[in-house]
Amino acid sequence: MKLFRVAAAWPNISLDEFAEQMRQAAEGQKTRSGVDIGPTQAMGIAAFFCGVNLITGWMASCKCILYERIDETSKRRIKTHPLYSVLHDRFSPTMTAYHGWRTLTGHLVFWGNAFAIKIRDPYRGILLGLRILHPSQVKTFRVKGTLDLYYEVKLEENTRPLTLTRNEIFHIPGPGFNGMTGFSVLSLARNSLGLTAAMEQYGQNYFGSGIQAGGFIERPLEAPKFETSGTKKRLEESISQNYSGPDKQGKFIVLEEGMKFKENTIPLDDAQFLVSRTFQIQEIARWLNLPPHKLKELSRATFSNIEHQQIENIQDNLQPWAALIESEICLQLIEPEEQSDLFAEFLLESLLRGDMVAQNNALAIERQWGIINADEWRAIKNRNPQPDGQGEKYLVPSNYTVADKIGELPNQNTDFMPGREPAKPEEPEEDNPGEGEEK
Repeated sequence: MKLFRVAAAWPNISLDEFAEQMRQAAEGQKTRSGVDIGPTQAMGIAAFFCGVNLITGWMASCKCILYERIDETSKRRIKTHPLYSVLHDRFSPTMTAYHGWRTLTGHLVFWGNAFAIKIRDPYRGILLGLRILHPSQVKTFRVKGTLDLYYEVKLEENTRPLTLTRNEIFHIPGPGFNGMTGFSVLSLARNSLGLTAAMEQYGQNYFGSGIQAGGFIERPLEAPKFETSGTKKRLEESISQNYSGPDKQGKFIVLEEGMKFKENTIPLDDAQFLVSRTFQIQEIARWLNLPPHKLKELSRATFSNIEHQQIENIQDNLQPWAALIESEICLQLIEPEEQSDLFAEFLLESLLRGDMVAQNNALAIERQWGIINADEWRAIKNRNPQPDGQGEKYLVPSNYTVADKIGELPNQNTDFMPGREPAKPEEPEEDNPGEGEEK
């Protein structure tokens, strides 16, 4: 079938322009601050690296489980299904599932899209693994008159691209407006990251080659001409060799020819410079939708609000990413005839565990009210079940009953408590009919 492109992820551009955009995405593009920003340069910014490293690490550490629906309220892990091993254990013989999910999530955060080739059994068509593609290798387009998506994939340099179908590509699109691809955070935040990099470069230049003499040099007018006396050259060399650099700050400058030193009363505002750098950390936190304390910016963090910010981070940041990936797994990796019975889910609960005391208190409440049994508690603690099925029993409070049984309580005795036998009324003593009678 001949393919006619009518809508692409980058509309109205040629393949050469597309290749140039991919080169800029990989190698960096000039920003308004004058600094080139690409993936390597962006990851060189400490706050951005920290944020991306956290998001990808969180998603990879929350195991992706394949479940089978038993009924409307119950589910079970289906470890015998081939897809379970791909999602939970390994993407391919050379890539673990942890590394795979971390890489795909990183592509989503950076480029707004994640791609992988589906590796199938050539005879049965069963999915055996995933081969991850770099987003710069893939171009998405539609075919005229259809809604089908196709992918132009360039596997290696100097080779013709392959055209693959939706059945051959696992594509996770991030947030976007065209229904085909997602926004690239790296592209949208390039100028903001460029400002951060420029400030860092400025600080490096300032402390690396700046002079902290704290003043200016004045030369009398009657001295010989500066350019012809050789004094200028000697002074420049002396300052560069003896006073420039962070390890030579505060030294006294030796002057000649009647020169005078005047103290500098307007030094660089170091405090304002640090405030600006702190603001840039907060700006990066906004781009990545992270609380600032996750980027180690603790100026407004307190012991009382960090726990709540952690919960908000799971709900506002990771939950949407997890829901996005889960829905695409169901749509693209689970066969259509199995989609009503199977589904995938990331175990985000592992990130909500608090300190040891708080966690055990919460588990104790669930155990007391019959929500979990001892074996389920031990499984959360990564321990084996109790022998002989001792931990399979559930506990329930003995002094409570269900609400619709309240009207059936015997005798409605006010002394009666649920779970306790009602008090028996005292029997009257029998009168002795012969007592006190005359014979």
